[in-house]
Amino acid sequence: MVRPASKEHKIPEDPRWKLLLDDLVAPVLRGDLIGASATIGGYHVQVYRVRGKGWGGRDCARVDITPLSFPLPSPRKERTPMRGRKVPTEREARRAKGELRWLADFVGAPLKRIKEEGGLGERLRLQKAAFLLKHLGVAPFASYHFESYLHGPYSSALTRDLCRLEEDTKPAKPNLDRREEKLLRWFLNHDDRWLEIASSIISLRERYPDAPENEIYSILKMSKPWVERGRFSRIYQRLEGRGIIPCQ
Repeated sequence: MVRPASKEHKIPEDPRWKLLLDDLVAPVLRGDLIGASATIGGYHVQVYRVRGKGWGGRDCARVDITPLSFPLPSPRKERTPMRGRKVPTEREARRAKGELRWLADFVGAPLKRIKEEGGLGERLRLQKAAFLLKHLGVAPFASYHFESYLHGPYSSALTRDLCRLEEDTKPAKPNLDRREEKLLRWFLNHDDRWLEIASSIISLRERYPDAPENEIYSILKMSKPWVERGRFSRIYQRLEGRGIIPCQ
């Protein structure tokens, strides 16, 4: 299955894509490689084998195509809610905005900075904090959908909602217990690279709950070849030790 990493991005019409995909997919399906990756036309292509999901229970190749960006949201019209989907009340919407404002303050990211092109670092840390809260099942962050981007899990809807916050939005603390707040504080007490690796590990463990540590590393290495095994193992073990990912 070939798909873009986000519905907002389209795969460009470029004859090089077929040649590239043939070169990447074939050795993966043969079993010569666990996975493969390449960069072309502003996109990162990641290929890995999925066991038993093809026709007749055969192995197949999954191809993720991710734009090499961490974008600000583009303006678009509000969508009409789908039939059967609960529409939040005005009070619930105001509460959700307050919880987003609380997170921005907790991370130390000024709203003005978040909305600037140069605010990548602040948006990245906010994304990783929200992703951890989603992983822990904390509302309203559990409702956001995250995709794999160059810097790890990213939700365009989250960035859009953050950029819509007004300066006079009053913060409202989410329903966090002491353990969850302590985990969030510990998580954010690391640099951006650590957060990128850690959130990517969490995302991969969610996607492949039965994969051992060495396979998680092999998949991560395809998109982040700069991650050394020693650093990966230290972060992996700390996430296990804190109970963020289950021990195997």
